[in-house]
Amino acid sequence: MAESLPSSGDKKEYPLRCRKRSLETQDEDQVTKSLAVIEKGDKATKNESEDNVPDCAICLQTCVHPAKLPCGHIFCFLCIKGIVHSGWRCAMCRATIPHDYLDSPLLVNTPKVVALEKKTVQSDDKEDYQWFYEGRHGGWWQFEERTANELENAANTGVTQFDTLICGSLYTLDLSIMMQFKKDRPWQARKLLRELPSKVERKGIAGIK
Repeated sequence: MAESLPSSGDKKEYPLRCRKRSLETQDEDQVTKSLAVIEKGDKATKNESEDNVPDCAICLQTCVHPAKLPCGHIFCFLCIKGIVHSGWRCAMCRATIPHDYLDSPLLVNTPKVVALEKKTVQSDDKEDYQWFYEGRHGGWWQFEERTANELENAANTGVTQFDTLICGSLYTLDLSIMMQFKKDRPWQARKLLRELPSKVERKGIAGIK
């Protein structure tokens, strides 16, 4: 006896089941991808918050040793030193800056900033060479990271002299004689030094004790 063919209802049921399984698989894959994207986004947000060093509205770069003024605005500490030479007022809102602010600045310590500053507090067998400039009354001030990187790159590439902006003034850094001076006051020169921190009478970093 010939086998009976499946009814028309059975013919439709099989492809519908296959399509349902296919859709379920697609949904699972989509959920997995979405969860991965969310997890990646959470990690990125966490990293951004940890490394969230503010930008400086004066030099238009990421703040180096960010300092907060009483008015709430944040700039590089050296940029603040530059603006007080032309008047003790905030560069953004013109609020008055206390005359003793540079002696006790309110530094903003984000995790990234703290990690960079910890590099200067290392044991003798792990410490790296750093760049310093001569203090007015003896001792040595360590350069902040940005200028120190410029100096190190210049030394490694054979550049003997270059100009850079420090505290709002243009300075010439001459590695051939290891001296720095303002472009408009070349007679007021200070010595440069590349040495291990443990071998230097270090006063602080860029004017910060």
